Amino acid sequence: MRRRFLQTAFHFLLLLLLTSLSACGAGSDATSGSDATSGRDSTNGSDSSTSYDGSVNTSPVVLASTSFTYKLDESSPRMPIWTTASGHKLKANERSPEGTKSGLRIHAAKGEFEPIQLVFGPASGNIRLSVTAFPNLGAAQRIEIFRVGFDGGYAERLTPSAPAEKVDLSTTATVAYWIRVFVPPDAPAGEHTTEVIVDYSVDGRITIPLSLTVFDFTIPKLPTFKTQMNIDVSALLVNGRTVDDAKTMLLEQRLTPKSVTWPSGFNPSITWDNSDSSDPCGVLWDEPDEPQEYSIGWLAKRYILGQGWNDAGFPSAMIFQFVDNSTPRPATFCGINRGDHYGTPSYNAEWSEFLGALEQYLQTNGLAERAYYYVQNEPQNAEDYKLAAHLCRLTKLAAPSLRIAISEEPKKEIAEHPDGPCGYDIWIAHIRAYQQGYAWKRQQDHGEEVWFYSLDQDPEPYFNPTRVD
Repeated sequence: MRRRFLQTAFHFLLLLLLTSLSACGAGSDATSGSDATSGRDSTNGSDSSTSYDGSVNTSPVVLASTSFTYKLDESSPRMPIWTTASGHKLKANERSPEGTKSGLRIHAAKGEFEPIQLVFGPASGNIRLSVTAFPNLGAAQRIEIFRVGFDGGYAERLTPSAPAEKVDLSTTATVAYWIRVFVPPDAPAGEHTTEVIVDYSVDGRITIPLSLTVFDFTIPKLPTFKTQMNIDVSALLVNGRTVDDAKTMLLEQRLTPKSVTWPSGFNPSITWDNSDSSDPCGVLWDEPDEPQEYSIGWLAKRYILGQGWNDAGFPSAMIFQFVDNSTPRPATFCGINRGDHYGTPSYNAEWSEFLGALEQYLQTNGLAERAYYYVQNEPQNAEDYKLAAHLCRLTKLAAPSLRIAISEEPKKEIAEHPDGPCGYDIWIAHIRAYQQGYAWKRQQDHGEEVWFYSLDQDPEPYFNPTRVD
């Protein structure tokens, strides 16, 4: 049985990225499977021009008990108010800590989102929550409030809160919010202050100071942290949101959807073996007869490169992938039967012609560095490794610069197969299967990338976003 992919709630995946952790995966288009990440986003590093003489104290920093989790001094006698780190997955039965401190504090770079959790109760009555804009942060600032939803006793979802929405408290469970601030790219560096207003039906208005430290650097629009999020872009088109809105929201969270060019793509059924083409199975067809919003020629430049959208685009884009977990390529292609998975000579010749035309198109339009073809999913045994090596060699011969991916850790059985060596540009590795010795040397010697994914049975110390124990 093939390994079961991890599926997690979308808001939790956003949280994982904010805390620079890596969840990983593969699967079919946006309706199933889990998610892959390439590693840390390097945009929050230090100034590379600063000299370093080795004298910096690198001993562990011991945090005070109230560094991130504490009860607010502003709490009402009948309603405890407390906060905890956004990386803390809250439980419904958690209670206010003993340590106390006044106000809320967040830190962010320019161009960055930063959240903070605010927890109320248990208590009777109801509350209305609002946040006053920062006076000097700039007109482009955004302050968003989300209600935390609990499933099985754990925080599992975030729902946007309507302005001044009245929420009933509980005498047996907590009520929690996320407050998320977007710092404009042109915001002044330094300290900014505002207030969180809590209108409590029992004790009246409570004012909580909120301070924001803005670091004196701006994160770039284009993330360096590469991801492959198995999310259906169409599911984000709610409340009047457009395709641009949905993709902007993802990119602002430093996330890349699996289908960057949705609602079209470079699938061979669209761009090659397509009866609507001016020359089916003869030219790379980029749908010039379609309206722009459905034409892959227009969509690729807009969302991979950002042309006419945000001038940045997404950092990577899967352009097409295997048929399913056990079928890398279609059974027929341009009317030619494939035979077994290795393909007949005529099938492979036609497939190679398509790959060559695709490579040329990507190069001509400046898309080649970000695009990749996802060749095969989770090879399981020696025969699968042989097929993976065969498809690698076939692709590299037809289209040497076309980047290719496979959901497997760098493995000698594929990269150094007796029938001929061939390495994948992107290896998507189950984090427990990553072979540190061979895989790391492979990355160093051949410049290949490794992305990671986890499974729900992965124990400590392996990263596993489904486990909260």
